[in-house]
Amino acid sequence: MTSVAIIETSHIALHIWDEASPGLMQLDVYSCANFNPQDVFDKVNELFQTIKMEYKFLDREKELVEVKV
Repeated sequence: MTSVAIIETSHIALHIWDEASPGLMQLDVYSCANFNPQDVFDKVNELFQTIKMEYKFLDREKELVEVKV
């Protein structure tokens, strides 16, 4: 399943594969506004009770640069 939400500052895309175990979800939050990535991680854990989470936080302002959170 894929779902996209258009937000004021860009978009959020959610991709879910329905495999029984382990399930897989990918979430893309693309925003021109400043936000705290930890808030996103906390909400994902709250809603989906994640067992394992991997992430990349990219700064696209000037170049595509990975930022450590």
